[in-house]
Amino acid sequence: MKSKAALVVVLCVVTAALPFMTPSPAYAEAPGPTNLLVDGDFEAPAPWPWQDGIGEVQVGPAWRAWYLDVAPDYVQTPVNCGDSKVGYHCYWMRPEFRDNIAASFANRVHSGFRSQKYFSYGRMHEAGLYQRVGGIQPGSTVRFSIYIQAWMCHDIDKCGMNGIRSDAPSDMHLRVGIDPYGGDNPFSPNVVWAPEKEAFDQWVEFAVETQARADTVTVFTHSRPDWGWARVSNDVYLDDASLVVVQPGPATKPVGQAVVANPVSQLSAAATRVRLARLWRRLGEGPLPPEMNPIQATTAPATPAASLPSAGPTPASSGSRTHVIVPGDTLTNIAARYNTTVPALMQANNITNMDLIFLGLTLVIP
Repeated sequence: MKSKAALVVVLCVVTAALPFMTPSPAYAEAPGPTNLLVDGDFEAPAPWPWQDGIGEVQVGPAWRAWYLDVAPDYVQTPVNCGDSKVGYHCYWMRPEFRDNIAASFANRVHSGFRSQKYFSYGRMHEAGLYQRVGGIQPGSTVRFSIYIQAWMCHDIDKCGMNGIRSDAPSDMHLRVGIDPYGGDNPFSPNVVWAPEKEAFDQWVEFAVETQARADTVTVFTHSRPDWGWARVSNDVYLDDASLVVVQPGPATKPVGQAVVANPVSQLSAAATRVRLARLWRRLGEGPLPPEMNPIQATTAPATPAASLPSAGPTPASSGSRTHVIVPGDTLTNIAARYNTTVPALMQANNITNMDLIFLGLTLVIP
């Protein structure tokens, strides 16, 4: 027993002297921010679903592929592809999307067992993936990152079928972006894009950071092989994506207070008094203070606080629909509910800043 005890002491001393050994759980590194993406590591088991029933578009669950079926005007016809911009021969195509497994092509998986790939054989494309993420506190700073690898080949004998090296690569226009308003259009001016960079034959981390403007944001990837003469292989591989909140947004205002993300001075003084008066009366706070009293014809009758309206349309005298703002409402989710757009809502209600909306405010739905 004494010899065993001595051996344990020696092992403990030796272990303590080796800083490179695995630390005990008590000294393990603290976990980082929560990844808000679903299947960000692309490890969902096969088979992945076919998007919209298209047999060549297979993407990881919760992700969606986007692509252009027809070449945009800013793409030049390659010198060895003829004059057609819409044909399917040696010019342009919707890329084919598939999962990729490490057992077949280990160099095309950043970690784990799977990655997402898509490719256009002998033709150019403009495409990528996107995912919409809800539950974001507006005003939060969010960061999207993902590992990307590209492979472009002219002479397949020089490249090798496993894509270890590219041959005569041209531009691939790789980049990532975030729509802070949660839209699903990669060509929207709302999308904040990081600068382009290349990632031929190696995994490169791409990242972009911005401030959420709604309770939903959308992350995008983008690629566009760009060459003057056709390359046989134009492949893109994606893996290990994450969306994290770097800095939380401002705390939600308590019910009964105006939800204002920017200074009230951005509104006119008259409009501010009208809105505050409506809110005051709706909450049944008693007589209206003189400094808040707008023109009498614009005020609404008093309403007890307990009868704050639920979300939904109310009839207007003109026959159009209206919506009374309640806790949790944003212009983005209101627009989605009534099948309209945020700009249309803002124009119909003379709103110049989408962050300046108030509980109890009645919106006209265009």
